[in-house]
Amino acid sequence: MILRLSAVAVLAAALAFAQGGRGGRGGDRDAEAIGPPVRQQKATKADQVADRLKLNKEQKNELEAALQESYQETAPLRQKLLRGRNAIALAMVAGKSQDEIDPLVKSYAALSAEMTLAETKVLATICAKLKPNQQAKAGQAFDLMAEILDSSDLSAGRGAGK
Repeated sequence: MILRLSAVAVLAAALAFAQGGRGGRGGDRDAEAIGPPVRQQKATKADQVADRLKLNKEQKNELEAALQESYQETAPLRQKLLRGRNAIALAMVAGKSQDEIDPLVKSYAALSAEMTLAETKVLATICAKLKPNQQAKAGQAFDLMAEILDSSDLSAGRGAGK
């Protein structure tokens, strides 16, 4: 026990010594001059798509408009998918037979196919406006675009004012 406490004390002293009197704040500068740490905003999925496709500003605006339109169009479908997942889960928890659960799963699969179609349509709309070198990278962006449309909140992860 004493050996462990000694080891922890030595480790703590070594860490304090390694900072060399800087206090972990960047040497001899005043704390006021440094200020609070700057928190970088996490890139949205739309920003990540734009980065992967190397979109210019006009193309990025078109991407966001297409995603916004598709997101609004798919809102009822997202609600149906949510209700379908809940119905399947409740049926399983209630101990329903597989014969009772199968129609729920089949219905959910059809809704999921509809959502995939909507995601593919928005990708096709965006791809039609891309340059050939950008189109080659469109497949890499599909999963991110699908996540955007599947999300319950299009503005999630965006900064204020967007």
